Amino acid sequence: MDQEAGYLAALETAATYRVEGSKLELRTADGAIAAQFQRR
Repeated sequence: MDQEAGYLAALETAATYRVEGSKLELRTADGAIAAQFQRR
């Protein structure tokens, strides 16, 4: 449950995203990384 809450909180702070190859990066409005994902 804590992991789910952290994931949803990170999504709420995301202002921009970038896809590079198999990576997805979500960033906040001030440029901090909110979450990173990589396809396997």
